[in-house]
Order: sequence, then C-alpha cells, then structure tokens
Amino acid sequence: MDQPAEAHAVKRLDPLLPEQADAADPDVHAWVAASAGTGKTQVLTARVLRLLLAGAAPPSILCLTFTKLAAAEMQARVMARLAHWAGCPDDDLAHDLAAIRAPVDAETCRRARGLFAAVLETPAGLAIQTIHSFAQGLIASFPVEAGITPGFQTLDDRAAALLRRRVLTDALSDRSDRGFRRDVEAIALDGGEARLHAIMAGLGKYGEALAALRVEGVDPLLRRMLGMADGGSAAATLAAGLAGLPWDALADMARALGQQSGVNALKLADGLAQVVGAADRNGLWPKLWGLFFTGKNEARKPTGLIPKALDEEEPELREFCVHVQNQLLAIRAEQERWQILEHAGRHLRVAVRLARDLAAAKHRAGVIDYDDMIAAAARLLAGAGAADWVRFKLDSRIDHVLVDEAQDTNLLQWDVVQALVEEFFAGKGQRDRFRSLFVVGDFKQSIFGFQGADPLIYRAKKEQFHLLCEAEPDRWKELPLSTNFRSVPLILDVVDRVIDHVGPEQFDRDAIPAHVPHKQGAGTVLLWPPLLAKADNGAADDAAAEDDGDSDEPPLAQDIELARRIAASIAGWLGDADPLILPASGRRARAQDILVLLRRRGRLMNALVGALHDAGVPVAGVDRLNLAEPLAVADLVALVRWVLQPGDDLTLAALLLSPFCNLDHQHLTALAAQREGSLWAEVQASPDLDVAAARDWLAELLRLGRNVSPYRFLEAVLSGPLAGRRRLLARLGEEARDAIDTVLDQALACEAAGAASLQAFLTWMAAENLEVKRDPEAALDAVRLMTVHGAKGLQAPIVIMADACGTLRTEAGALIMPVANGPELPLWLPPGLVQPPPALADALAARQEDARREYHRLLYVALTRAEEMLCLAGAAKANKDGGLPDGTWFGMVAGALADAGLVAVDDPNWPEPVQRLHAGPPVAVQPASLAPASISLPTDPWWQRAAPAEARPPRPLSPSALGPDPVAAPPPDAGRQAAARRGTALHRLFETLPGLDAAVRDVVARQWCALNVPDLDADELLATVSAVLDDPAFAAVFAPGALTEAPVAAVVGQVVIAGSIDRLLVTETDVLAVDFKTGARVPADLAAVPPAHVAQMAAYAAALAAVFPGRSVRAALLYTAGPRLIELDAHALSTWQPSAALPPADPITILTQ
Repeated sequence: MDQPAEAHAVKRLDPLLPEQADAADPDVHAWVAASAGTGKTQVLTARVLRLLLAGAAPPSILCLTFTKLAAAEMQARVMARLAHWAGCPDDDLAHDLAAIRAPVDAETCRRARGLFAAVLETPAGLAIQTIHSFAQGLIASFPVEAGITPGFQTLDDRAAALLRRRVLTDALSDRSDRGFRRDVEAIALDGGEARLHAIMAGLGKYGEALAALRVEGVDPLLRRMLGMADGGSAAATLAAGLAGLPWDALADMARALGQQSGVNALKLADGLAQVVGAADRNGLWPKLWGLFFTGKNEARKPTGLIPKALDEEEPELREFCVHVQNQLLAIRAEQERWQILEHAGRHLRVAVRLARDLAAAKHRAGVIDYDDMIAAAARLLAGAGAADWVRFKLDSRIDHVLVDEAQDTNLLQWDVVQALVEEFFAGKGQRDRFRSLFVVGDFKQSIFGFQGADPLIYRAKKEQFHLLCEAEPDRWKELPLSTNFRSVPLILDVVDRVIDHVGPEQFDRDAIPAHVPHKQGAGTVLLWPPLLAKADNGAADDAAAEDDGDSDEPPLAQDIELARRIAASIAGWLGDADPLILPASGRRARAQDILVLLRRRGRLMNALVGALHDAGVPVAGVDRLNLAEPLAVADLVALVRWVLQPGDDLTLAALLLSPFCNLDHQHLTALAAQREGSLWAEVQASPDLDVAAARDWLAELLRLGRNVSPYRFLEAVLSGPLAGRRRLLARLGEEARDAIDTVLDQALACEAAGAASLQAFLTWMAAENLEVKRDPEAALDAVRLMTVHGAKGLQAPIVIMADACGTLRTEAGALIMPVANGPELPLWLPPGLVQPPPALADALAARQEDARREYHRLLYVALTRAEEMLCLAGAAKANKDGGLPDGTWFGMVAGALADAGLVAVDDPNWPEPVQRLHAGPPVAVQPASLAPASISLPTDPWWQRAAPAEARPPRPLSPSALGPDPVAAPPPDAGRQAAARRGTALHRLFETLPGLDAAVRDVVARQWCALNVPDLDADELLATVSAVLDDPAFAAVFAPGALTEAPVAAVVGQVVIAGSIDRLLVTETDVLAVDFKTGARVPADLAAVPPAHVAQMAAYAAALAAVFPGRSVRAALLYTAGPRLIELDAHALSTWQPSAALPPADPITILTQ
C-alpha cells in the first residue's frame, strides 16, 4: 500500500497522472513497473472501478494481492468509493469519473450510482483476495479433481507446525527403521535439533517432490548428479589419488627444508617427513592438506612455503609447490564428492521419509497447509481431463485478472495465474467481450527470495504474456510509474544517487528511470557515525593471519551502545527542550512518525526495545516475536512445566536461577551437589534464608496451579502478590515486557481453541519457530520497529536504518536446485567445500549472486520507506585499516552522498560529528504542534486497591413473563398439557394461514394438523381460526404487510425488553401490536383482562415507542375463543414504566422477517 487509507467516502479522488490513466484503461492488457511510492494501489483501484463502469460483472473480476492486509485495503477503497458514488452530489460524481478518465455521461453516471448495490447483491462480493485465498476457494469447489479430501480443513501456521512436530516425534519413536535412526543421529550430531526442524520446515515447499521419491532411490539420484559411478568408497578414491602424488620429490623437498633455519621451514619439513614416511597416508590426508593450504582452504603462497635462501638455490621448488597444490585440489574434489553423497544423502533420505509421513498424516486428518493450496490449485489447472473442465468453468466466470506485487509471485503461483489467463489471449473463451490481464510489480522491490520469489521469473513472464498478445499488439502496454507521491525530493535524490553509485544493474535488469517527486518540501538525511569495534591485528605470523576466521558481527556491547544512542536521539526529538520539527510538514514529530528498520531480528532489535523503554519513548515492540528466543518466555514456560511436574529437577534448577527465585549458582550447587532425594525436597529442608524465600514463592506457585486455566494461572503469577512481572522486568529489562504480554495472549488463544489446561498450554507453546505477528498499522502513538521485509508497503515521516553497517552474509542452509534433471530439491551440503562439482559450484555461485542483488534491492526498499527524514546508523567490526567493512549499506549511501554537500554537526548523543544533509524550501512551523502535551497525573493510588465488582448488564426482560406470580404453579395435569398444545397449534395456524384463499387455507390447515397434532380436533381448530380470519372486524390485524412472530428488542430506561409479537403492523403513522390468547376464558372488556396480559402489552408498547419514535403505538389482545379483540387504552399502556426519571434510550434493534 503506497498511501494510507483515509476517509474514502468524503474525499474526492485525485486525478490520475497520464501514465496512471493508461494503466487503468480497461481496454488493454497492462504490465506496470511501479517504483516505490508511485500510487500503484490507486491505479489498481481505478482499474477495478473502470472495469465495473465499463459493464464488467463483479464476479468476473479477480484481483490477486500478496498479503491479506493489501487485499483488505483495496477492498475497503473500492467499496468506500462505490458507496460514496451511490449518494454523492452530481458534481462530486462527475469529478471522480473524470479523475479516473472514465466517461462522464448520463449512462455512466447512472451505472456508477448502481454499482454499490450490484456488488452487495453479488453473493461473494468482489474477488479481491490473496492467491492463497483464491486457491483455497478453487480446490474447495473441485476437491476431488484436485486430489484433496472433500471437506478438508486448512491448517494455520501454528497447527501446521504442531503437525510437523508430531510427525517428527512419531518418526523418531519408530525403532524399526534403523537406517533412518542412523541418519537422524548423524544429522543431530552435525546440526543439532535445529537442523531437523529446518528439514521439517522445508517440507512445505518441497514436500510433494520429496514424497514422490523413494528412500532407496536417493543414493542413485545423487550419484547421477555428481557424476559418480556405482560402487567404490571414499577411502579407495583417496588412496588412489594419494598414490599419484610425487612422493620422492616431496621427500627431497622435506630434506631440503630440514636444512633451513627458519621455524616455518622446519615445521613444514617435519610435517612432510611424517606424511612421506607414513604407512597409512589416508589417515594423514588432513595434515598433508594443511601443509599446503590455510585454515580458510586458500593455497599458501610459495614464498611462504619456500624460504628465500632455498628459493635462490632451487627456484624450481616454487613451480613444484603449485603443481602439488593442484594435485591436492583434484584429490580434494573427489573427496568432496563422497562427502556430498554422504552428507546430502542422509539429509535427503530423512526428508523423504518425513515428507511421506507428513503427507500421510495430512491425508488421514483431511487437512492441507498454505503451500498445499498453491500446489493443488496448480495441479488442478494443469494438464487435461478434469483440468479442461475446471478451466472451462473458470473461463465462463472470470474475465479480468489483476495481479499485485507480481515481483514477489513465485513460479508455482505464476502457473496458477497463467492457467487462468491463457484463454484471454487464445481467443477461445466463451465470451466475445475483451478479457484483460493487469500486472503491477517492481523488479527493484523483489526481496522475498526465501519464499521462492525470483524477479527473473517476473521478467520472463512479462515476455511470455507479451508473446501471447502478438495477435493484438495494440492491446499490450508496458508502462512505468516513476512519479513518487510518498517522499520529498531530497529523499528521492538520495535514492537515485545510491542507484547510480552502486550500479543500476544491481537493482534491475532494465534501465531505471529517475524518481520524479510529486510531493514538495524540505528533507533531511542524517549519517550517525558508525560504532566500530577495533580489529585484532595481533596475529603471530602470516599463517595465523590467514587463518583468522572470526565473525564480522559487532560485539554485544557495541549493539547495546548503539541502541542507547539511537534511543537518546529519539527521546531528544520527542522531548520538550528541543523538539524535532518535521522538515516538510512543519509540525512537531510524534513517536508514531518514527519507523526503525533492521535487516533481521535479533539482539539489536531487542536492545532497541529496552533502550527506548529506558529512555521513556513509547515503543510498539518488535513486529514479529519468535517465542523460542526471549528469556522471559523460557522462564514462564519453565514455571508452568515445573508446576505440572514438581519432581523435574532440571526445570526447578532453571527456576531457582531465574528472576522469579533469584538464587545464584552457589546456592544451587549447595542444594544439588550432595542431594540424596529430589531437588525440591532439598529446597524445602534448607535453612538458608534466601532459599526459604524461594521455597515460599514456589509453594504459593504450586497452590495457584491447582485446577486453573493457563491464562488465570499466568496472570495471577505475574500480576498478583507473587509479582512475577516485576521480577522479570527487574532483571531482564523493559524489552521483556513485550514477550510477557505475548505469552499471556497465547494463553488466551490456547483457551479459545478449547485447550484450557496447563499441559495443553505447554503443547501449544512447543510449536516450532512459533512467531507472533503485530499489526504494523495499528493506531498507536509509538515508535515502530520491524525488519525491512516486514515494512514492505509501509512508510513513515522518519525512517531510521539502525543496522546499516552490517555486511552480506554468506548464504547458508539447503541449496535449492534441480537434481539430475528432476524437480527442485533441498540439498544440505557439507560445510567448507573447496572444489564442489561444476553443477554445484555454479548453483552455489548463482545463489550468492542472487543474494547479493537482493541485498541491494532490500536497501532500495528501506530507503524508499522515508517520507521526509532518513537516518542511518550501525555497529560493526572494523576492517584491518580501522575503517568500515566493505559492502555495507552505510558505505554505499555515504559514498553516494560524498559530493552532495554533507555537513558535519556536533551531537551530544554521538561520539563523533553527525553528517547532515538538508535541502528544500523552509517550512512554516505549526505553532500548535510546539506546545507540550498537557499531562494530568493522578494522585490517587487507585492501582493499589482491589478492583470493584464488575457491573452486570441488565438481564433482558420478557414481556410475556410479566405479572404477579406469588405462588409457584403446580405441575400441569393432562388437561393443562392438552390446552397448552392446543394453544401452540392455534398460534402456528394464525402464523401460517393469513393471506391464503379460503379453499387453500382449509387444505393446508388439515394437512398441517394431520402431521403435527393428529390427536387434536382439526375441525375445531380450523373453525376457531376461520372465525377470526373471516371476521371483518379483524381485517386490520391480518392485513397484507403485517409481520408474524416479529422479534423486538429495545432498551427502555435501564431495562432491556426482548420478546416476540404475534402480529405487528407498521404504517407511516401508526404501529399496531396484537398478541393472541387462545385460552377458553374471554374477558368481557378491558377491565377484566388479567393484569399480566396488560403488563405484557404495555411493555411491548414501550419498546415499540422507542423503536418507532413519532408514530402512534396501539396494542391489543385477540382472544380467539370469542373471538374478541380488546385494545388497551392510554391508561393501560402507561401501567408499565421502568423509570420516569430517565429519558428514553435509543433502540437496540428490531428484526423483521
């Protein structure tokens, strides 16, 4: 979403720019390249509106968005505009039609005013939805054809994670498959439990391809990919390779080196002598490799191997060393093939087994996940047979397809889109009218490679659809949108400079037009000085320096200091001493104006939350919280686990060291080291005062945990006398508050799902990689922190790129590539590959290059979130020269602005001057925004008092139950029961028969009586009803338009009146309510009517007076045994008044049917 949603119903549409109008033209296929902030949502909305105005039926339009938020935003815009058109003045409608370049004639205006009703009358409304929602609806309509169990249920992320965990647990419990257990044990030793969960997570995208394999087919498949013959072994291959080395020459080299005086030469001579003289040279292969290569697997320089004196004596040794290194590389390449076969093979075998188990578990449960939806939809629309019929059905329904955020659409999703629109170009559709495709995206903003998105696919699809449109070239339009409505000119100039400095080819394969500002005003860029940790240059020798492989991550202290300095700067902006005035808006900055962006979640984001809390800055917390990471979550889960199992010593030990009990390791050692029984028994028996305090706390914890729901238990621990929240925040800091609140939210969600026990809560929290998402556009006056990925589509007046000094990490995880000309599969490769096979080497290089280009596109997305002010900061390990590492975002922006006129400005929050760039016209400051907000602090410590009992809402009063009833009625005898059944039957006949002809009425009544009350006298019932219906005196009661059994509810005074009126007639001036009484006793007049009946009708009259103010309300009782109609006079209707002192309240509702 490029622009925030505002009051759509009252604001006139801004006229489309010429290129926007071309894109919104419903008579062309449009492929739109929309740079950031160019109003693509406005164009999408205008295109939908013009399609509707041109006569497209609402169900014939399908708009596919990338996120639910985008779908909801667009749906709201379209519906708000249509609702506005339905009743707006003619000049407003004419303005809007002209703004979107639609015809402004009488017919178009008439159609525009009826569109809102037309869309509302469409059963499913406008189909503006995510592609997952469309796929779900598609396969729900054709489940058998899609190969899905009819009536399937869709798993959300949590349910899918829990199912994967259950499948993994069941597989690990299976002792019959020894090969699987061996593979799992090896994987666990190599990558731990996290590796197994990573394999499980990959089953979503590649589960279908994996499940199609057989475990025994994995080895042959990998051998074909690696070019390896059947049989053989790594040991035999290594022995053959080593046998080909020039061992005699190596022995001579060792002797020559042994005569030198240098330490390195003697070490090399000794190492060579050991290998040359070894009986088992295979075992010394790592040592031989290390003699000629560094710890980073880089070839040692000949000058580092051969001393200068020996080099002068035997210059041929240099060339000999290079020759040996080449031979060792060849041996290494063969060994790495065997390592890949073993390492990737075990991972692939485990993945195949788990994929099959997961597919079987889903089939048994009748469930699918989000990845299954897309795969099933693509499979449903592909091929022939049933797919032809499905496409035929869709072809008859869908005429226009619009695709949003197309650069983030993966290949499988494109297959679905292509199947939908191919008939548009083939000319074989059922309809003669023009059918259109609209695609909007931006190569520069493709940043979701980890989800399978590839901008090259986006580009290839453009060419493919263009070719399909060759028969009608005038119908195909490729349109760039470059006018930016979001950012001031300075921000856009910075973006253009960065693109030119880095290289346009790093952001897009096509030429990138300059960003044209539509919004005017001043802007500011701040480059806060990077916090650099000094590099360790104290290597003992060149070899040690070459082997230095320390991480480039800054120390934790640097991140904490960076967070503190950023928080201090923000606090200064928002404070009253020197408030920040937005350079273009001219008003005082608010917390909600600030968006802090990071490349990834982690310790810096957590440190920023804590630092902002400490500085008194309102902060919304992180955009996504992984519940497996915060210590506060781990402490709360341990607390629940121990309450369920007090004999769990390990969990109790963690609790004793946690902020809840606050003991140290000395206390724990004293309790646990020499214990004979359980740890809890030792705690209970300890005389130590600190342990006694912990014991009392834990005892109260056990008491609270008896027969209580997860939320009530946790809330009691956190907010009650145990003060759990205070204890956690005291040690873990304010950044723990968000995690604590999230755990409480999860407890409520767990209970809402029907799992209201502590054990169920533990299972609920055990879902792998459980992430909780926050609405990024929630209306909070607080600083927002999120990743750049999460901020896609958002904007803010002030954007802070807080980790701009990080470098691109080497891609890790499974390599995704086609295996042996088959489908793409995840390959887990062994670390430290030096000479991978060519196919793998090309794939690895391509992956790293793709990552580098996406790293640059991510920078573009981050820069273009800013409206008026952009700040960059970061911490890093300094390079060997003491400067910023190469390839950082900070370095790219600083380099791009080197000649832009940066000015050094002193800032007390930073150790060095801040580089500042400001440009644009001066702005008039809004005086009202400078006044500090008036804050009234309560002096009454209300939070320390117990909350009063919550007032209950009034219980609805039923008028039929009114009246004195001093004595409980005895149980009804047979006669009373028969009378009650007769009364019920008469009510039903009075409800059904009015409006029917007399002849038809008789037949219907007798059939109903025979089916429902065969024991009653049908003739008597029919005679009673007919006597009433045929009497002209009661014609008004049964007039056409009168409602039967009309429910009514209203608030009168402070009482809720709710009931059902037997007969209700509403006219422009009057309201008549009639209630049937079927008893045998008929009052002679109003004075003889039972008080309960009078009170009942008086209450109905009071409710109807509130519902229909200004109309005359009449009430009457129809005694069917007479028949006699007795109308209540004004005095009778006034006998029931809830409170004369209170004004009548607005009615709640009246339901008519």
